[in-house]
Formats: sequence, C-alpha cells, structure tokens
Amino acid sequence: MDKIFLQILNMSSIASIVIIFVLIARVFLRKVPKIFSYALWFVVLFRLICPFSFESVYSLLPIKENLIPQDMMYDNTLNMDVGVTIINHAVHDTRPSVVEEVSIHSIQVWMFIGSVLWLIGIGGLFFYSFITFFRLKQCLKTAVAYKNNIFLSDRIETAFVIGIFSPRIYLPFHLKESEQEYILLHEQTHIKRLDHVIRFISFLVLCVHWFNPFVWIAFFASGKDMEMSCDEAVIRKIGKDKKKEYSISLLNLAIGRKIVGGTPISFGEGDTKSRIKNVLNYRKPTFWGILFTVLIVLCIGIGLLVDPIHQTIFVKNKNDISKICIEQIYEGESLGKVEIHDESDMEVIWNALSHTNKTLKQSVNDFPYEKNYFKIESFGANSQILYLYKENNTYYVEEPYIGIYKTKKKTYVSIENIYNSNKDFSTQYNTVALWKSRILYIGDGSGVGNIVNQLPFPDGYQYKSMELDTKGKQRKLIINCKEIENVELSSKEEFIVKKNAILLLALIDNLEELQFVIQKPNGENNILTFDREWANKEMSGDLRGYTKDFQKFKQLINLYSMHSVGEPLEHEIHLAILDSHKNDSMATDLACENHVILATETKDKTKEELQKITIYAMVLYEEYNLVNGKIEDTQEVVGSHTPTAITFEVGENGQYFLSEYWIPGDGSNYNQDIKNKFPKEVWKDALDTQKYITVQQQSIYQKLMEGGYLDAEEMITKSIDHMIQIKKEAPDWEIEAEQRNLTYYGDAMLTYAYRHFLKGKQRGEKAYIMETACRDLLKQFQEDMKFQNKKGQEWFDAYLAALKEYKETKGIEFVKENMPKGYLLLMMNEN
Repeated sequence: MDKIFLQILNMSSIASIVIIFVLIARVFLRKVPKIFSYALWFVVLFRLICPFSFESVYSLLPIKENLIPQDMMYDNTLNMDVGVTIINHAVHDTRPSVVEEVSIHSIQVWMFIGSVLWLIGIGGLFFYSFITFFRLKQCLKTAVAYKNNIFLSDRIETAFVIGIFSPRIYLPFHLKESEQEYILLHEQTHIKRLDHVIRFISFLVLCVHWFNPFVWIAFFASGKDMEMSCDEAVIRKIGKDKKKEYSISLLNLAIGRKIVGGTPISFGEGDTKSRIKNVLNYRKPTFWGILFTVLIVLCIGIGLLVDPIHQTIFVKNKNDISKICIEQIYEGESLGKVEIHDESDMEVIWNALSHTNKTLKQSVNDFPYEKNYFKIESFGANSQILYLYKENNTYYVEEPYIGIYKTKKKTYVSIENIYNSNKDFSTQYNTVALWKSRILYIGDGSGVGNIVNQLPFPDGYQYKSMELDTKGKQRKLIINCKEIENVELSSKEEFIVKKNAILLLALIDNLEELQFVIQKPNGENNILTFDREWANKEMSGDLRGYTKDFQKFKQLINLYSMHSVGEPLEHEIHLAILDSHKNDSMATDLACENHVILATETKDKTKEELQKITIYAMVLYEEYNLVNGKIEDTQEVVGSHTPTAITFEVGENGQYFLSEYWIPGDGSNYNQDIKNKFPKEVWKDALDTQKYITVQQQSIYQKLMEGGYLDAEEMITKSIDHMIQIKKEAPDWEIEAEQRNLTYYGDAMLTYAYRHFLKGKQRGEKAYIMETACRDLLKQFQEDMKFQNKKGQEWFDAYLAALKEYKETKGIEFVKENMPKGYLLLMMNEN
C-alpha cells in the first residue's frame, strides 16, 4: 500500500505542474473557443491516471516522473530530485544536518499514516457522494416522463443529466417551451460528446487525488470549460442571432441549486454569469485562426503529455581510459581490488555503464549507504569514480555528488563477472603490465624489480629484497621473503610461488635459475629452487615461446590459473589428454579434463628402444564457452568419457615423450577393442563408464568453481527452476539427468541445500529436489539416513536432529571423522 501511495504522490505532483501550465495557457486562450481549453484538461486527466508516459526532447516538463523516489522509506536522507539542478541544490542546502536526519523507521511510520489518511479521504468522498446521490434519487421519484430520455420534475430548479450508460435529462417544470428547446439542446450536446462519462471519470480521479488542491482547481476549471464549450456548440447550431434567447434561458436556471456538488453520475449547470458573458461575446473564428490555435494546443498538449528524456550518465571516453580499478566493499571493509588493463574487459565495463541512463535523484554522498557495493575507478586524462550496487532486486549506479541512476541487472552481472574473473586465489596478475615489463637480461636490475613488484605473494608471506647473481655464467635471481606467521606452506600458497617462478622465467629471457628464500620466525630459511629445465618440463616445451605474443602470454597465465602443477608424469598425462582432444574445428574458451588411472604397465629399456610406460585410464574431457569469464551453460560444447591408453617413452634424463594415444573404435568394435587393449584385471572397469563419472565430474566442477569460471549458486538455482518447470511434461530420463547433474556440484550442492533448509518452511518441488540431491551425495559418502514417511523439509529436520544426537552421544570428533558431510551441516547450523 505504501508503494501505491508513493506512486499516487508522484503522479499527483507531476499533474500539479501540468495543471499550472494549463491554467496559464487558458489565460492566453481566453478569446478563442473554449473547446481548446477543454481539450487541454484531457492531458491533466491522463497524468492523474497513467503512471508512465513516453519520453521526448519536446517535453515541456522540467521534472522527472519520480519526484519522490520509491525507495524513500529505506533512505534516511529524504532526497528529492525535481530535475532542475538549481532547485535541487536549494532543497538540499536547506536540509538539516546528518544528526537531525529522519530515521528510516520514522519515515515508514509517517508513510503508513499518510496511506491510512489517504484511504480514509477516498472513503469519505465516496460515502458523501453516495448519500448525495441517494437523496437526489428520492427527489426524482415523482418525476414524470416527457419524451424519450427526458423527464420533468417539480422538485428541482435546474436542468441536469444523470446516469452513465443510459443517461437521463431532468428539467424543472417551470421552464417555458422556448427555454426547454435550448436547454434540451445543451444537455443533448453533453450526452453526444460523452461529457457525462468524462465527468464521472474526473470525479473518481478527484477522489483518489483529493489531498491535492490543484486537482480540485482543475476539476472545477475543467467543468467550467466544458460548460462553455457546450454553450458555444449550441450557439453554432441555433445561430448567433439566438444568443439573447439562449442567455435568458441560462439566466432563468441561475436561481436553481447546482447539483454538481458531490454526485459522481450527475452534473448540472453552474457559473451562469461567466457563461452568459461568454455566449454574448462569442464570435465564430476564422479558418486560419482555428488552424493556428489547433497547432498551438497540439504543441502544448504533446509537450505536457510526454516526459523529458532522462539525463544519461556521463562516462569518460573509452579511448581516454588507461586502466579501470574495481574494488568490492562490504560493510566498510575492502574484499579486494582488481586492476583491469585488458582492452576487451574495459570495453565490456564501458559499454555496460554507458547503457545506464535513467536518472533517479541527486547524489549527495561520498559513497553509497549500501553495505555491499563495487567501487569502479577509471584512470586516464581525468579520473572518474562510480559505485555499483543493488537494492531489493533493483540495480543502481551512483556518481558522487552528481546523480544516482537506475541500471539493468545485465550491467551489474557483467561487471561482477569481470571482477571475479580477474581474481586469482585472492591475488591479481596484471597481464598487460607484466607483458610490457618483459626484459632480455637478468642484469637489468630495475627491470627485474619492476616485474617482481607486480607479483603477488602468498598470504602470510612478505617480500623483503632481491639479489642478482651474474658472476661468470651464472644467471640467477634470489628473492628473499619473510614468513609473518609460523605456518606451513599450503598447496594454495605453493601454487602461487610456482606460478610466480614460471612467470619470472618466462619474462626474463636469460634467467636460468630462481630461488625463493623464505625466512621463518625461528630464523631458519626455507629455500625453494626452480630452474629453466623444470619450467620447460612443466610447460612441455620452451617457456620462452609463451612470450612471443600477448595472446600466448595470456594462455600461459590462464593455463596456470586452471591447472595446478603435479608430478611430472601426471602433468604429462594431463597435457597429452588436452592436446589429443583439442577440437580444432570449433573455437572454445576453456578445456579441462579429469582422469582415473586404472592400471600401468612398464616395458623396460632395450638397445633399440627407450623405456616405455603405458597408462590405462578413464578420461573425462570437456570444453566450455565463457560469457564474461563465466560458464552460463554446463552442457559442454565438446565432451567425451572414454577408456584411454597413453604410452610414453622415458628419456635418459627422465623426460616423457608421448608415443601413443589410444582410444577404442566406435560401434560394434568398442567393447572388443577395450578387451584386447586393457589388462584383464581392469577391462571390466573400463567398460563401466558410470562407475567413475560422478567423482570425475565433481572434480572438474570443483576446479571450475575454484578458478572462478563456475558460479555454483547461480547454476544450481537455474537447474532447480528448470526441473520444476519441465517436471510435468519431460520424460523421466531427462528429469533424472537434471537431478544427477546437481550431484556434480558436490559440497556446493550440499551447502546450497543445507542453507535453504536451515531457513525452514521449504515446501513443494524445490524441497523434494534438494532432498534428493542431498541424499544422493550422502549415499556417495555412505552417510545417508532414511526416515520413514518424511520428505523435503521434514526429512532434513529429522536428519539434523539425528546428527545432533550423534554429537551428544559420540562427540563432535566422531562426527567430524566418520560423517564429514554431517559435520558440515552441524557447523553451518551453529554459525
């Protein structure tokens, strides 16, 4: 109700401006036929009824359609934007200080009181109108039919029309026949023009906007113009030589009581003096006079009918932007800043912000009041700061002290995706800056320092200094770090160190060896050594090849972002799978694989051949397309799940050279090929493709989520919504496939379902889908619990209660060790 009341306030405020325009226009149109003034009131009626209009540069309105923002109840600043800057500043300058600002709660209270009073006013007017109409009907019971829809009554003293669909004309008995003719013609003209319908609608609108004095003025002024234009229509019909007789008829009715006062479906004649004066002064206008007036009224009418075009947010010229920084702020704390140098990413951001074009109100803040928002700062000739946030599923861009703009969800999602895709294990690599920083010689101290300063260091480790060793043939770089806390170097932190090593060896052309010397709190040093031979093995070739052009260098960073460094053989298997499956006929953005080794066979070295090792594995390979750095559809563009035999030759120094990549033939030969190729003890496992698919797909999804390519929350929600939508029509196999796909999200699916179930009251298909996904995953880890006749939320409540009982009887450590998925739920419940 509050939102409806706010909308009515906005419509009434804009209509007030239109009413003022029309009242001013009436002054200049006083010597032309009143039909033109009467026509302008239809614009006012439209503004009071319709909450929206078209936009045009020809609008005469200096304001926006929302003088009072819809989110005012949740905004403790009470800002209003009339669309005129000087007025905005005048209003805001007179506002009390921040200490005196009205609280959100008090705004809501006053809005509720206003809504209640508004409804009481509407009810009061309707009640008064009903009583008035009822009394009038009582008076008309003695009226007698004269002819057709005309009735005569001795209990009324003025003529009027009553009714909507079957209007009747009531005349007083005392009128002479000559007077009746003129008055009847007047009332019949009203009916012919549907004035009785228009007047009824106008009265209803008046009841809705009863609090606005301008609407009351418009109601009576429009009634006056209606009557005068009707008088003029009658004069044109009977001839100007009958003006005197017609005026006498009006004068004889002037002693009667006006029945306009509150009867919605009847109206009578009023303001006789002005009407008689208008009739006597009426002159038939010339053709050119009418044409000119029509053009003037059309221009005014259209100008008041359309809204002004919204001011578009000013975004700097994209050619002047050198970089864009995006920082996410949550409750005043930074969640991390990323620098965007990639031209394609900056283009996406620029285009998204340029489509923000709906000004809501003036910004009077340094930053938004929202607790979660993005700060977007562009650098170049002149810097610019914008804030992006959402509130109640509505998205906004705010430029400090300039304006707040409504934008589309697409804008928010695009920029959020770019921010997330540029985050790499909570650290960022400036691809463009690193590419530009590459040098040929380790002896270039400033150049080496420039590269090192751009590299992130793992959490808990601080960069101290670097040393260059170029004595003799040595080409060595030593980076000294300090361990802030006494912690073990986790796989995540080790990954960052290895990635930094790969990048340094790639960007410094003649660097041969790199050492990270990490000083521990107890004074001991932990030394990690990497050389070019190691790096070349990691990348299966000369690392320098990745610095030949920018695209290759981006591939290097992306490859190392997606896949961690494993043992040499594992890494070679990984590269062999990617190289053998790459779909050259179709351009995709991301390739990933997972393999389960079923068996290995080694053939010893001979004089003629190198040592050979064959890996028998179940290989899952998938390629995806990315939209703004994210996967939008988990239906892979290219995919296969195939028993595979990979044979390597082992060189003198332990290098692996791919010798054969074998997959079975299609069709009827498939099973036999596997039996002939695979060892006897594993060929049955190789034929059972369903045995490993869940674990393998979960592994790929997990890597995609860790790499920021897959938004589990969004994709799970989409999948559940899709299942609910198709459940009645889709075949069982399609529903089962969708349900199975949910289990591929692993712990992310459990967390999603646990979180929703903990809110309580989960009902319907969604609850059953989440329960099924939970139980499928719990069965995978031998943790499922079955409760008779319990489904959805009831099953979850029973499951949580059982876990709590295990915790009480056996202890939390027992649950943690034997029921890790249940332990996850207990921790979520406590938090």
